[in-house]
Amino acid sequence: MNVRSVWARGYAGQGVVVTILDDGLETDHPDLSPNYVSLSVFSFSFSSSSYFS
Repeated sequence: MNVRSVWARGYAGQGVVVTILDDGLETDHPDLSPNYVSLSVFSFSFSSSSYFS
């Protein structure tokens, strides 16, 4: 991704919102936990059976 050259140009990501569509996200990981917003979590399934019933 060559992020070091971007950082050297002064881009640091302030004011950026990122959405992750994945399963098994490690929300307590030290790189993620300080900025993880659990209120924005949405769980869904494309299966006809419900995992929550």
